[in-house]
Amino acid sequence: MSANFGRRRVQGVANGKKVIEELHPDLVLLALQMNDGTGFDLLQSFSQIDFKVIFITAYDQYALQAFRFSAVDYQLKPVNPEHLVAAIDRVALLIREHFNIQMDALYENLKSVARQDKKIILKTTEQIHLLDLKGIVACESDSCYTTVHTMDGEHIMVAKTLKEYEEMLTGCGFYRVPRLKTV
Repeated sequence: MSANFGRRRVQGVANGKKVIEELHPDLVLLALQMNDGTGFDLLQSFSQIDFKVIFITAYDQYALQAFRFSAVDYQLKPVNPEHLVAAIDRVALLIREHFNIQMDALYENLKSVARQDKKIILKTTEQIHLLDLKGIVACESDSCYTTVHTMDGEHIMVAKTLKEYEEMLTGCGFYRVPRLKTV
């Protein structure tokens, strides 16, 4: 498991985006008010958020909006050190769980090469799904999202393009059907 403990104080949305893209952090402690926008503006600048966020701010009225961005926590200033440590511990637990699921999928795929019962991990904003490939009925494109339809009737929307899944599933019995245009 990789962890990035780089500490950099950043001013502004544009600079924040640049630093996050450079460092690929596991966790971002994010202010709400920034020089050239808000922490929400910074998060919206990413097509996919692959890091955890803890907001640290003096503004309590934005907590609900923060959790819509899947923030792990929302700390009000002055920050209570014990509450911040507890929030960071929750992030570490989430990262460990994600790592363990990835390792389980790798192990299962290595075990099942001969049996052709491979698994795939689908990450949504709410949870991580570990699916058997044979349980996937179809993948449907919706701009930069893909909805995976399963034999159990689940519809799982993931923030990856259909092209990424096409590349990932090549050689596993899946093929891409061109979108039909209705007249």
